[in-house]
Amino acid sequence: MAHPPHPYLLSARNQWARVATPVTDAQLRAAFLSLVQCTGQVIHVNGRGSDSDDGSETAPLRQVSTAIARAQPGDLILVGSGTYGYTEIRGFHGHPDAWLAIMSASPATTARFHVPGVTDNFVNIIASHHVGIYGFEVFGDQHNTNTNGSGISIYGGSHHIAIWNNHIHDFPGGGINCFDVEGSHDLLDLSYNHIHDTSKYSPNNTSGISICSSRDLTTGATFTDGYGYRVIGNYIHDVQCLVPYTPGGFDVITDGNGISLDQVTTAYGYRKPLLVAGNVITNCGGRGVLAYETSNVRITDNTAVGNLTTHSPAITGGVELQAKSARSVIIEHNIICPLHTPNSTDHNSTYFDNIILGGTQPIPAGNHDLRTLGLNYFSGIPDPATLHTAPPLAAFWPR
Repeated sequence: MAHPPHPYLLSARNQWARVATPVTDAQLRAAFLSLVQCTGQVIHVNGRGSDSDDGSETAPLRQVSTAIARAQPGDLILVGSGTYGYTEIRGFHGHPDAWLAIMSASPATTARFHVPGVTDNFVNIIASHHVGIYGFEVFGDQHNTNTNGSGISIYGGSHHIAIWNNHIHDFPGGGINCFDVEGSHDLLDLSYNHIHDTSKYSPNNTSGISICSSRDLTTGATFTDGYGYRVIGNYIHDVQCLVPYTPGGFDVITDGNGISLDQVTTAYGYRKPLLVAGNVITNCGGRGVLAYETSNVRITDNTAVGNLTTHSPAITGGVELQAKSARSVIIEHNIICPLHTPNSTDHNSTYFDNIILGGTQPIPAGNHDLRTLGLNYFSGIPDPATLHTAPPLAAFWPR
C-alpha cells in the first residue's frame, strides 16, 4: 500500500509533532505500535491459510475472525495478502500495555475486507477496548441492499480504539462510523486513512468519518496529549449523499461531510477536547469538517478544497470548516479553498492564521488573504473540474 506524505506523525514522546518530510510506512508502523502496545504472541493469517492450523508463520489461519477468537490481550495478528470475510470484534477487553493489534504483514501486502452479499458493516468493533487496526483495504459494494452498510463501525461502549492507514471506499453508508448504539464510544484515534466514495445511498446521511453522541466511558481519561478523540492525517474525498435524511425528518440532504462531529457534546455532556489535524479533504458534498453541537474542538493544519458540492438548503452557502450550534471551536493554521460557496468562515468559531484561497466574504483579521493565488497556491495546481479523479496528496502541498 502506498503511503502519501502527511504533515503529522506521532513522536516517541506520544505528542503530535510537525514533520517536514513525507512519512514512510516504517515510521507509521512504529508510531502505531508505540500507541497500540503488543507484547504477547503473534498470530498469522494468510489468504492461503487454513482455520484448522495453529496460526504460526508456517501454518497461518485463513480468516481474521478466527484469529480474533483465539487472541488474548497483548497479541498481534499479522495478516498476509488475501480477501477476508465479515470481521467482528465484540467484548474484547485489552489493557493500556496489552492491546489487540490487527495489522497487514508488510507494505507489499494486499489484505482486503470485502464481503459480497453481506449487508452489515464489513468490520464491527462492539463493546471492546484497546484495539487497533492498521493497513487494510476495506472495499464495499455501492449496490448493497442495506444502504446503511459502512466500512468500519465502532459502538457498544467501545474505547481506546485506533484505526490507522486503511483504505476504505465504495460503501453506500459511511467510511468510519462511530454512533450511539448500545453504549456509544470514547477515546478514538482515527488517523492516516484514505476514505472516498461513501455515503451516497444512506437515508441516515453519513460522512467519511462520523463521530456522534460520545460518552465519557473512562472517568475523564484522555490520550497522553489531552484529547479524547484524534482525527489526523486522513485523505478524504468524493463523499456525497444522494438521498434526503428522512429518518431525521428532513426532505433534503444534510451531510456527506468529510469529517462530521455530531452532537458529541450535547447528547451526554461529553467534555473532553477533540483534535482534527493534518487532514486533506476535497470534493465532498458537505463540508470538509462540520462540528455540530460539539464544543472544545481544535481544527488545525487541515487542507480543505472544493467541498460543498451538493446543492441543498442545509449545505449551500456553508463553509469548508464549520461549527454550527457549537462553542469553543478553534480553526487555525488551515488552508481553506472554497470553490462552491462565497463564504470562507462562519460566525461561531475563532479563525486564526488560516490561508484563504477562495470565496468573496470579507476575511477576519489575523488570517491570510491569498485569493489572488487560488489553486495556484498548490504544487499540483488542481483543476476544479477533475478534483473527483483524486489527485495525489502531493498535489495539495503548498508551492
